[in-house]
Amino acid sequence: MAKLPQSRDELFKHLSQQLRFLRNSCKLFDEGDIAEAKRLGVTLRLLLHNTKHSNSLLKQLNKQKIRFYDSARDRNPRDLIKFHYALVGLKMVRSNSGDYLQSSYVARCSEIPVEKSRLVLFEKWWNKIVIIDSKGNTFSRKEIILAVVNTDGGAHVDPELEESYAELKLSDSTGWAICFEGKDFTMHEVELHSIRQIAEEVLESLKLNSPKLFQITTG
Repeated sequence: MAKLPQSRDELFKHLSQQLRFLRNSCKLFDEGDIAEAKRLGVTLRLLLHNTKHSNSLLKQLNKQKIRFYDSARDRNPRDLIKFHYALVGLKMVRSNSGDYLQSSYVARCSEIPVEKSRLVLFEKWWNKIVIIDSKGNTFSRKEIILAVVNTDGGAHVDPELEESYAELKLSDSTGWAICFEGKDFTMHEVELHSIRQIAEEVLESLKLNSPKLFQITTG
């Protein structure tokens, strides 16, 4: 059956919707719904991921040539700690009862001032290693998003997960553990908090590099 191309106006309408989805999911995540990162991942894949058989929405609109905001911390080569989480920080708060500490990763969002030196070409940004776990497994932005979306509940659930991703998600391969009154609390969900930060980077990139494009999402 013959197919008709979507017009540029129609593609821009899709982009307007997807950016609205992105902002809404960021808001829900920030209000405490951490699983919303999986919806963020689906939207980010649609906006950014290209394959041999399909082009991302930004590429269809010739907008993937803009420079992307890289908020990731660079790893100090002299650092003796094996693991590195470039997109997130740590936070610790008392439980409601006050008798133990709750610890979590936290997306850094707009913590870092956006400078021209932090704006990079898409391929460099997309494929930059932003997670190194305690076992030496590495993950780029692309790999984190595709693992979550394609296999772990974003757009599909696989019966099995890649070993390195499963260890990052389910075990102690992150390397971080909080000790409180003799008890160890392992940190989890670094992949979801990292996706939240990637969403922030994309929104900032569109605002900085193509403000007119971003304005179509208002109202």
